[in-house]
Amino acid sequence: MEVKKYEYDKIHTTAKSLLNKNNYDEKGISALDKIKTYLMINIQTLTDKTPSHIAEMLMIGSNMGVIDVMRVFRAYLKGAGLKIQPLSYSV
Repeated sequence: MEVKKYEYDKIHTTAKSLLNKNNYDEKGISALDKIKTYLMINIQTLTDKTPSHIAEMLMIGSNMGVIDVMRVFRAYLKGAGLKIQPLSYSV
């Protein structure tokens, strides 16, 4: 687990550096998205708090995240600079 965290931290640092070099800032999650996520989790766990249901929610959320990342990746790959493309493949 520590190795994975180190790898993600390394990717984050590299991405942040590339953004700053190109005069961009990191974008965080908006307050509205945080509230929507919080409410959805609370609503879905009201009826079923079993570990298997929570695990299912995590798997569905992770898969949705991977799909979203791949969609954005393909949309911006052609316009990405040569230094950015290898970073995107590592994710």
